[in-house]
Amino acid sequence: LVGALEPWVRAGVISAGDAHVAAGVCALCGESDPTVALAVACAVGAPRMGHSAVSARHAHEQFPTSLDDAEGADNPFATPDELGHIAVAPFVEWPVDRVAWLERVASSPVASEPTSPLVVDGELIYSRRFWASEVTVAEHLARLAATPVATGEFRIDDVAEVLKLDAGQLAAVQRCVGGALGVLVGGPGTGKTRTVAALLAALYDRHGVELSVALAAPTGKAAARMAESVADAIGLLANCTDEALVAVAAEMQRLEPSTVHRLIGSRPGDGSTRY
Repeated sequence: LVGALEPWVRAGVISAGDAHVAAGVCALCGESDPTVALAVACAVGAPRMGHSAVSARHAHEQFPTSLDDAEGADNPFATPDELGHIAVAPFVEWPVDRVAWLERVASSPVASEPTSPLVVDGELIYSRRFWASEVTVAEHLARLAATPVATGEFRIDDVAEVLKLDAGQLAAVQRCVGGALGVLVGGPGTGKTRTVAALLAALYDRHGVELSVALAAPTGKAAARMAESVADAIGLLANCTDEALVAVAAEMQRLEPSTVHRLIGSRPGDGSTRY
């Protein structure tokens, strides 16, 4: 099966490591179908592309399929020998009938048993580890979403006036203070971080020093941008005439946005976390 996956490796769709892992998994499960091996390899490699699973329907969009995307193709310092595999990389085609491909994977020993290494969920093909993690996160979020919150009185309008929120931002803050879970979405420049700062100000004004807050972003750059926006909001609060909101600004100055990995204490060596 490693040989059957070699064209995909040479085209840069999967790595050599993905191919060997897929071949090993198929061997242990008694599976010899190259299309199933391809699904295993893609499920193994999906996290490197930022995905927890591979979509049978949209796999060609999740994974690079052109020689320009192949490993080493964009390296101006690569030697001819290093680029040789790219020059001879064959054209590869995804399974034409994606429904049949998904059904074949689902019926295979690699995914059909409760302890199989793969899980087929809808049109998504997961490694069992990532599927279990995603289910756990979803269950926690569902519990939070169903948790009632005693909101009490929030001075949202006063905060909104100081921070100059628009109607959409004000509505978002009002919605978020009323539940244990809030999901705030919007394109770049729509004021998401200012809305978060307003939410924090309303919460600090209501709960004071008892409030425990952590701010995190996926990347260091995003965390820095969050810190800048929160600092701008703190400046507005600190210079307003409302003494209570000035005190809120002092509390918010203690916040230090970080990356998600730093917040949960990620250990680079083994991939585990402190929390």
